[in-house]
Amino acid sequence: MDNILKCILLYAVFILSLFGLFHTIDDWYSKNVEIQQNILIKQAQTHFNNQINTREWNSKYGGVFVKQVDGLEPNPYLKDNTLKVNDDLTLIKINPALMTRELSELSDIEDFSFRITSLTPINPNNRASEFEIRALKNFEKTKNTEYYEFKDNNEFRYMGALITTESCLTCHKLGETEGGISVTLSRNEYNNIIESLSDKVKIAKVSLFLFLSIITLLIHKQFNSNINLLKKVKSRTKEIEETKKLL
Repeated sequence: MDNILKCILLYAVFILSLFGLFHTIDDWYSKNVEIQQNILIKQAQTHFNNQINTREWNSKYGGVFVKQVDGLEPNPYLKDNTLKVNDDLTLIKINPALMTRELSELSDIEDFSFRITSLTPINPNNRASEFEIRALKNFEKTKNTEYYEFKDNNEFRYMGALITTESCLTCHKLGETEGGISVTLSRNEYNNIIESLSDKVKIAKVSLFLFLSIITLLIHKQFNSNINLLKKVKSRTKEIEETKKLL
């Protein structure tokens, strides 16, 4: 009975130890995944804030005028969209929204892109995607200023709200959410890191399981050896007592 109780306690300790160590490993994995996610979020926030600063500079001066080049046409949705300097030179007005859109086209590379949009865009080119609609509706519902998703395995999508400032009062009301800038980042590096962490977790769990199993089996074997030894001692003691009686 004592041996059965010892075995029960032994395997109870084995299971509890395994559960506790696995939980510690899972907690370590979750924290590292969260760290990698925060890195992606910080990258997206940095790109978003860069665009906000650029827009504020443009808006501060009421838009900027640039020399017309091939492919650049006046914005039909913008009032006073041109400025005639002389017969040979006409400047085109670039407002914050148009500037952001043109910058987004220049920045549309393999691992990073961004665009400006709203639920009711004046320019059809700024029509929101499904993700952007979810983000913009979330801004309206919760008054949050950022929204992101990790659903897509290939891309990380982030959107920051565009809040009207004093320099934007010519077109919008102060404090209202006029739309947002969505940022898309590649998740290739993130996925590689998460896959590496996952592999390490699997190796650690298998190694711990094997280590604890071997230790448990060795202890169990020692229990059995002790029992067999006690049986032999009792048997030998009995033989000696019987010999004494015969003598």
